[in-house]
Amino acid sequence: MKSLCAIAAVVALAGCTRLEHAAEAFAATPAAASAALPWNTFTLYRTSPLVGQPDRIHVATFDTGHGGVYNHDNCERAAGLFNDQPGIGTRFWCERDTFRP
Repeated sequence: MKSLCAIAAVVALAGCTRLEHAAEAFAATPAAASAALPWNTFTLYRTSPLVGQPDRIHVATFDTGHGGVYNHDNCERAAGLFNDQPGIGTRFWCERDTFRP
């Protein structure tokens, strides 16, 4: 279970004990590989340079069955690629959990 604690620290998940218990419970189910738990899901958002637009616009949700580290890394990679474009007037970032308006 030490590896789960390390994974939790990498993606800034709260409470290793919670992660350990949830992982054990879901590992016993047939749908474990494809379960998209809130702490396995990351959502990419952006700002808008247009007046009157929301400050937080949904771009993509990363909720593959490969786990939180995989989803977090891909979300951060996408945010980085968008943010590194020259002349972009928006900011991109990732949040843990599913899309929330």
